[in-house]
Amino acid sequence: MAKLPHNKTSGLATSSETGSAIVYVFIGILLFALLAFAFSRGMNGSSNSAGTSSAKPKAIEIMNRADAIARSVDMLLAKGCSINDINFYSDHFTQTGSANPNAPPDGSCDVYSQKGGKLKWEGCPEPTLCMDPYLYAPMVPESMAVDGVGDKPEDLVYLVLVKKDVCIEINRMLNMPTKDFAYTAVDGATYKGTFTKTNSLPNVGYGGDEAAYSGKTAGCLYARNYMTAWGGEFFLYYRVLVPI
Repeated sequence: MAKLPHNKTSGLATSSETGSAIVYVFIGILLFALLAFAFSRGMNGSSNSAGTSSAKPKAIEIMNRADAIARSVDMLLAKGCSINDINFYSDHFTQTGSANPNAPPDGSCDVYSQKGGKLKWEGCPEPTLCMDPYLYAPMVPESMAVDGVGDKPEDLVYLVLVKKDVCIEINRMLNMPTKDFAYTAVDGATYKGTFTKTNSLPNVGYGGDEAAYSGKTAGCLYARNYMTAWGGEFFLYYRVLVPI
């Protein structure tokens, strides 16, 4: 009986199959690692998005409120009130002497009056930041300038303190940076029909990218080295109501 020929390639076929299996294993490991990395990035992204989104509703609330005050002022000016007649006083104020003596007694030029601006008073969006009614309540100071907005060294500006994450979110929505401006001060007297003092936002001459805020009618400032009782910093949202 003739012998069957010996299959000399059988060993080579086994080695090839083994090598292919090893390659598949390495590919599987690589794909698993890539999947784990992508999942990790996704989780981090979700976490960051959650952090941003948690501040966004408050940021929108604050900006909408300021816009409503600006519209109220525009309405009062359109119906004949002069800039000197507009009254930002509310009976919710604890600061005495905040009413505008030039305003008509019938409330027709009052922002917080149904005969005037038809707005309902709303207090500080973060009550813990508004403990001092002379400084921390939402207010329109008697003289404040935002560089590059008005022609004169004062503007009617709405101010309110906000938390850091809200400040950052406001600036993100306005496509503005959140810069550190040392020694930026707030005028503690409410506007009462005349301008008697000049401050600027930000306080120029102490460093910081002031140009980023020049001509911007709204934004949020990080003011360092002011009011050390609050840890030496605060975050201030401003909205120009009337550029003068």
